[in-house]
Amino acid sequence: MSRRVLISAMLSRGSRSAILVIREGSPKLSELIEFMEVFHDKKKPVRTLLLDAARSRSIIRYTAMYGLFKDKERLCVAPNIWRACVWTTVEAACRELASPEGAIYTAVLSNKEGLPEGGFWDLIRGKRIERYQKHRKLVLPKDRAFTLEQKIDIARFERELVYRHAALYHPAGNPFLTSMMR
Repeated sequence: MSRRVLISAMLSRGSRSAILVIREGSPKLSELIEFMEVFHDKKKPVRTLLLDAARSRSIIRYTAMYGLFKDKERLCVAPNIWRACVWTTVEAACRELASPEGAIYTAVLSNKEGLPEGGFWDLIRGKRIERYQKHRKLVLPKDRAFTLEQKIDIARFERELVYRHAALYHPAGNPFLTSMMR
């Protein structure tokens, strides 16, 4: 690589340590993000992406969501810190659109298998499982993973709720609701 290494430092936090390399053009050590935080300037683009998908009854690939945050990656001391900041921001933006009891907007996210990941399933188990079970008139396991068929059905069910929520509470072109989200 043509970039010169300007600083190399050892960081220690309790039993964890990491080597931090700062390259030319990188932020200063004092500007680096070491812990999870919300990228406040990204909440509006995240809300827009989520609402556009919900209004068009479509999905968002995870790569598209990560793409919104690519410029923030260099600000974090490690890739896992960056990912944690991304998802903290996405979750904050989702809470501005709806409470988890109302609609889980991360339902419109899709991995290679066409399903949401991680935190979505935590919310399902913690906040929504009873509603889904009542709707489907079945009982799901509380202590083990859902089957692929169950995941597909739950994701479809939750996406439908998001699409309806967006149509009802965030219709396109409503200047009053749009101005409240700034």
